[in-house]
This record gives sequence, structure tokens and C-alpha cells, in this order.
Amino acid sequence: MTQGPLERFEGNAGSQESHSSQPDQISSENNERQEGSVENPRPPSTPFDYAKFGIATALAGTVNHRSQALNILMVDFDSNSSIAQELLAAYQCLISPSFPTFVFRNANEFHSPQDLIDVVREEKYWAAIYVTSGASQRLSAAIPGNSSIYKPNSALAYVWNQIRYPATTGAVVVPSLLQIISATQTAYHMANGQRDLRLLSTFSSGEAPAAAVKAFLNPVGATPIKIRPAA
Repeated sequence: MTQGPLERFEGNAGSQESHSSQPDQISSENNERQEGSVENPRPPSTPFDYAKFGIATALAGTVNHRSQALNILMVDFDSNSSIAQELLAAYQCLISPSFPTFVFRNANEFHSPQDLIDVVREEKYWAAIYVTSGASQRLSAAIPGNSSIYKPNSALAYVWNQIRYPATTGAVVVPSLLQIISATQTAYHMANGQRDLRLLSTFSSGEAPAAAVKAFLNPVGATPIKIRPAA
């Protein structure tokens, strides 16, 4: 049966009312959710503990002071060589309250490197580091290609006592020795790198010998000598 204009109007009005009520219903549901939700409370702020901070600062200062009080012997058995000069230059850059004190002594005071092992064993020094005899000459021969073999670890040697306070030795002494060895190589590169590079570029074949390249890239290393407990 065909609806009249009035009936169609009433039907459309009812349909619009039902559709218009849906947004109101959704809005009320969202409001209920928002009212029912509870924000996550912020964690309570912790007051700054000045006492603990003061203790930590004091302990850090004590550790730094103790590190500087650790004496390590330094000797040049290579007669004022270029490697010895860079070793001293490296130490000058590393001096700080948190770094051990390196005591430089003349090689004439010792008969041989064995004497350094003895003074470390006798606990006169926490450790020792020295430039080996002929170190600079071996390096100078390798860079221009006059030597077929170059061993970087033969440039320096360091002695440390595994028996004496292992915690201090492992945490401060040995890392400091490794740090100064690395700094010595850096200092050598800065002082001699350009000169050595020019020497490498003079090879007529255009290819430098392996020993020369090795000496250029890694000129200074060290051999560890560890004093172990008696068997």
C-alpha cells in the first residue's frame, strides 16, 4: 500500500530520531569510561640523600688519592731513545690523582732488567716498566725496510706482582700500565708518523715490506712479566 506524504514524513522523522540518538549514547558511554578510569599515580619522588652523596664523594676522593700513591718504576735501558722520550711524554699527559705515580730512575742504578723484577718482588714498587735495550734501533731499521722482522712487543716490558694485593693490582696497576703503553704508541705516532710515512713512500716498487708496514702501524708494544706465587 502506497504511503501518503504525511506517513512518509513521520516515518523519516522517526528514523532520524533513532539515528541521532546513537551519537548521544556513544558520547555518554565515553564519558562513563573517562569518569570510571583512574590515572596512574606518579611514583613518589625520593628526597636527595646528601649524606650518601657526601660519603660516595669522599670514597671516590680516597680511591683517587690511593691510586696516585701507588709507585711504579720506570727505566730506560735504551740510552735516552726516542721510545723512552715518548714514554715520558705519555706519562706527562696521564698524570692525575686517579693515576699511579711513575718514578723514573737512571738505568745505571741497575745491572739488568732482572733487578727491576727483584725490586717489584720485594714490594719496593707496585710494578715496573722499562724500554728494552736496542728498541729504538730495531724500530728505526724496520721502518725503511732494513729489517725483515719487527716485533712491537719487544720495545717495552712491564713487571707486576700477582701476589701483592691482587684486587689493587688487577683494578689499578695493570690497567694503568696498559694505558701508558697505548699512550706511548700514540705519542710516537704524533711525533714521528709523518717522517715514517715519507720513508714508506720511497720504495721504488711501490709496495713497502711487511715488516716496515707492521712497524709503522704498530711501533710500540710491550711484553708482560708476571711475578707468580712460589710453587
